[in-house]
Amino acid sequence: MYPSTSFRSMLYNRIMAVLARPLLKKSTNPVLALGLVIGVFVLTGVLAFKGSNDQLVLVLLAIAGGIGTLILNRWQSMGLVFLLIAGMALPYSGNNKINLSMIIVTWMLFLWLMDGITRRHNFHIIASKIVRPLLALLVVSVISFGVGQLSWFSFVKNAPLDAQLAGLAIIILAAGTFLLAAENIQDIRWLKLITWLFVVFGTVYMAGRLIPGLSSFVQNIMRGRISGGVFSAWFPAITFSQAVFNRELKLRWRLLLGIFCIATLYYGLVLRFEWKSYWLPGIAAVFAIILAREWRIGFGLGILGLVTIWFMSETFISTDEYSLSTRLEGWLIIFQIIKQNPFLGLGFGNYYYYTALFPIRGWYVVFNSHNNYVDIIAQIGLLGFLFFGWFFWGLGRLGWELKTRVPDGFPRAYIYGAFGGLVGTLAAGMLGDWILPFVYNLGLQTLPISLLSWMFLGGLLAIKKIYSSKDFHAEIRRSA
Repeated sequence: MYPSTSFRSMLYNRIMAVLARPLLKKSTNPVLALGLVIGVFVLTGVLAFKGSNDQLVLVLLAIAGGIGTLILNRWQSMGLVFLLIAGMALPYSGNNKINLSMIIVTWMLFLWLMDGITRRHNFHIIASKIVRPLLALLVVSVISFGVGQLSWFSFVKNAPLDAQLAGLAIIILAAGTFLLAAENIQDIRWLKLITWLFVVFGTVYMAGRLIPGLSSFVQNIMRGRISGGVFSAWFPAITFSQAVFNRELKLRWRLLLGIFCIATLYYGLVLRFEWKSYWLPGIAAVFAIILAREWRIGFGLGILGLVTIWFMSETFISTDEYSLSTRLEGWLIIFQIIKQNPFLGLGFGNYYYYTALFPIRGWYVVFNSHNNYVDIIAQIGLLGFLFFGWFFWGLGRLGWELKTRVPDGFPRAYIYGAFGGLVGTLAAGMLGDWILPFVYNLGLQTLPISLLSWMFLGGLLAIKKIYSSKDFHAEIRRSA
């Protein structure tokens, strides 16, 4: 039985008084203000309507979305916190596997655009050389989407339009997440909040993996697809770098973070050795951090690693021999398909259907590359791959330069962690479509965790912006 109309109206007014007014206190966006006024009347009528339980759930979701918009209007960085929680814990998935993370990023980009148009009267993107190849990548992706409407093999259909749009959306949302993080993180405290929340969620997840009896409990809490290349690169990278370089933390916390890192690598190397995507990105990330800090030690560990691989090569191959051999054969076939338009690619998802024209071990079947770089060349061509590589090369250089230019403690540890996470993510791209999920493999359902890597990489540019400001340098001079 539903409450009376007067009671609902009173309850609604109380909610608005407690939540909306403080959030609007500093708002000057006329579009948001107008939308809020309209929303007051709409929600008041809806709350008074005696509908079904499903309709009431939709109303509550609408209210949550409205409150979230108010929060974003005042604290734009909170959107990144929402994105982290949605990517690691919230299970929502709508039609065509559209998930909450996609909705959050899309809405943040829309608010960012509207804010630039209505309040600032000009929409600008953070000025950086790193952003240029990313924007060029977006332009090429849109062109390749158009090219993908052509029929490259007249007797084979292209990917459905919704799949092609999903492929384009994956790149737009990934780039958008990077730009949102770089633009909206104005204070190091927000980056700390995001980082430590990631560590907390990652610790809970690994506890469910390693401690008997906790698995079902953790799975009920964390319903997203966390495991795989991105998580196994960034969680060891962040815990290791904070344990080693963040001298602001007490010794017991640094030791605990080190244990988290070792436990994650142990789980991959010992318990899931056959799944290379789980442990190899983490090893690459930690190695990159050591190499960036002490190149002599890193060089020695690299030699040791090569010797280990030499002696264990049979073990490495035997645990994944069929997968490795079929992938190599598949790549050769896909490169034959790419010859149709190597410069701009064949559009999103199309090559997946074209593979059925070429036999692989005697079978005419569709398949994907299980490799991000082959996917990129096949879909957006060598030109798109050029801008993709240029973007990540610029990020790597930025991390390398910033590691000695930011203050000791959390900022420097974050730089090392992000540099390691970048290397680990690139390594993961060789083992699967972890960086930019392919619509017919990992797809939209793993995009939430992939977006987190783009968010943490955006933190690199945010740190540069924070510690390159005149106010920061003035504060350093005063303290000196």
